[in-house]
Amino acid sequence: MAIAGCAAFLVGGCAGVSTACDPAPAERLPIRQLGYGCIRAIAFSDDAQRAVTGTTDGTVRVWDLCAERVERTLSGHALPVEAVALSSVSGRIASYDSGGILRLWDAHAGGAIWSRRVRGGAVGCALGFVSDGATVIVASCSQVEFREAATGKCLRTLPVSGEALGRFAFSRDGGKIMTMGTEGVRVYDGLSGNLVATLPEGVHGGFSPDGTKILVARRDKVVEHRDIVSARTTEYSLPHAGSIWSLAFSPDGRRGLAGAHEGEAILWDLSTGRIVRTFAAGAGQVHRVAFSSDGLRVVTHTLSSHTVNVWDVATGRLEEAAELRGHMSAVKGIACSGDGARLTVLTEDAICVWDQATGNVKSAAPISERGLMAQSGVLFPDAVKVLVTLKRRFAAPGELKPDRAAICDTATGREIARLDWPGVSVTCAALSPDGADAAAGGSDGSVRIWDPETGKVVRTIDAGTEEPTALAFSPDGALLLICSRDGGLWEVDSGRLLQSFPLGEARARTAAFARDGRRFAVACADGSMLVRATGSCKRMAVLAPHGREITGLAFSPDGSLILSSTMDGGAVVWDSATGESLCRLRWHQSAFSCAAFSPDGSEAMTGTPAGTVLLWDLRSLPAKSESRAEGTGPFL
Repeated sequence: MAIAGCAAFLVGGCAGVSTACDPAPAERLPIRQLGYGCIRAIAFSDDAQRAVTGTTDGTVRVWDLCAERVERTLSGHALPVEAVALSSVSGRIASYDSGGILRLWDAHAGGAIWSRRVRGGAVGCALGFVSDGATVIVASCSQVEFREAATGKCLRTLPVSGEALGRFAFSRDGGKIMTMGTEGVRVYDGLSGNLVATLPEGVHGGFSPDGTKILVARRDKVVEHRDIVSARTTEYSLPHAGSIWSLAFSPDGRRGLAGAHEGEAILWDLSTGRIVRTFAAGAGQVHRVAFSSDGLRVVTHTLSSHTVNVWDVATGRLEEAAELRGHMSAVKGIACSGDGARLTVLTEDAICVWDQATGNVKSAAPISERGLMAQSGVLFPDAVKVLVTLKRRFAAPGELKPDRAAICDTATGREIARLDWPGVSVTCAALSPDGADAAAGGSDGSVRIWDPETGKVVRTIDAGTEEPTALAFSPDGALLLICSRDGGLWEVDSGRLLQSFPLGEARARTAAFARDGRRFAVACADGSMLVRATGSCKRMAVLAPHGREITGLAFSPDGSLILSSTMDGGAVVWDSATGESLCRLRWHQSAFSCAAFSPDGSEAMTGTPAGTVLLWDLRSLPAKSESRAEGTGPFL
């Protein structure tokens, strides 16, 4: 059961080859969605008991952190929600999407109060309420708007510097606005729009409760504490902090709190620089930090694990650990267990197992090593392990951080074995159907076949000068398909090349065998796909492109259908014998990152970069042609 990773398809036509022109097949809508999407924004209540999330699926959710459950789901945005704000005073929620739509909601009743389009875009946008809850502040691109919370009426608009802005912050009373962008940090008066302070650099920041001081994190991991009036500045180098992603003042203004990339939140005294406490929030980026209004608790949100932790400041004790289950980052692969009961979803930073009957998450295990991002994967037959290709999220200039392949436990995310390949980055990987062999393509142009239990290399195949970009084992595990700008079938035991074939100018992106082993499909980076006979490598069918960036490729269990997905053209189900487009799978966010069939072929499954999995009913497709139903046709 392959977890579909990044992929693509091939195009063209030739005499004697079945060719499709995509005659606008009927469109279908999904029958089910799993996952709430990636969290793009989060806000906390003053008492640290609730959180509000804005996600890539266009929804806003109110979470009870004690009960670890969704209290309310607010739907209405058609595009990803990029910013949210919560007023504990008025009980209202503000949300802003990537299309520039600002909405105000009643947090208790759950209804929308008003909706307005705001000039500008969602890049670096921010939302906030003035402390009394009567005014909403929305910042985007080169302007800041103050709107009346009751009616949505624009009270005033302040232009800010025209530089490429990255982030915004507001003082509690709305009297100060801070922008952080390519031209440094600028602080404006919220009434007049006059510039009152500047700093040469800053990527994250926040205001003190009285609005007279700021904390700013620089790229060199130093945090600056600046008095806006006197311009007095103190610098802090926080130990083991890594990159700083979020900052907050304590309610009394005496302490600072920093959320770091390395999974820590650091509390320190602003007058002495002394570290008061370090909170181990878990692996991954601490995306947001905050204090409760009484200053007795600290709240942290860890992005990769979608976990909100509430800590006692005095003791450092973890009071609440609320896992926001259902939220996922970009989906990189999906696979069903043989009985169809469980769906394993590989995301950029976690392995999630869903119960198909209930639609609930059974487990969500973050990728255990920090700083790594999953690119693709293949599920083992026992469904307890997964072969994953991993990529470094960040690397210093000139630092060699090769991508690698590893075997991870699906329940814990723990790395069981890895392929050690010094100085070489893994470009693609495949697993034999019985799980006995793993293969990895390297940036040096070779392919290594290795033992998944030990990580020991058993054979190296010199595949040519081009680095391999797609691999696939035949169903019996005897053959390995290796593709780059051309393709070849290799014998696994001997490492001997049996057949080769051209692919044209475009590199292969993914490849798959039909379950009977008699044909295979290769998808390429130019948005095209072809099907070839295994014995002769003769081209048998060419499918018309339906998007520029194809991301998923799969044969149905009986080999009669091919499913392809793209980042810009939805997904298409094809008749594998005739090349005919049978139906198109479309969603309002039409980008799909991977695709697969259910074990019985009755459903298609597509993953999205928005962090959701969509299920599609295929049982009412046009009747199979006799040649396809009987297993005869051009592939034999």
